[in-house]
Amino acid sequence: MSRPSLQKLLFTSVPFRFGMVFAIIGPAQLLYFLITGAVIFEPSKVLEGRLYTEGRDMSLILGGMFFVIGGMTALFSFLKARNLDSRGMIVTGRVQSVSGFQYRGMKNISYTYNVDRNYYESRTSVAATKAENYVHSPSIQLLVDAKNPTSHVILE
Repeated sequence: MSRPSLQKLLFTSVPFRFGMVFAIIGPAQLLYFLITGAVIFEPSKVLEGRLYTEGRDMSLILGGMFFVIGGMTALFSFLKARNLDSRGMIVTGRVQSVSGFQYRGMKNISYTYNVDRNYYESRTSVAATKAENYVHSPSIQLLVDAKNPTSHVILE
């Protein structure tokens, strides 16, 4: 199994994608207000031809919150991916259980892995088809941060 690139680690990370969306919505909210004088959440005021200046404070607060929350989420996801890329090692774990309950095509699995004679246990949601493969072959490949073994990702 080959090591994934930093780009793959980043762009398959849900928190990174979530953070980038919020980091883009924040400045978009502010820019929209500057151009139209309206808050994105109140477009009817623009259609009526009025300038909606009462929403300025709300627009600035929402735009700032989206930008800060999204930026911080994306930053922490990037730092985790960079650490995994620079000092990550591939270990083989074992799937302990696969839930019988399926929600939106996902099933929960729990697995254990060993790093430097220490055992760690974790759980996550994976696609139901992948979870069924773990029933027949309980071996699972992980990329684990050597300095922080609780930080890891499942390899495809």
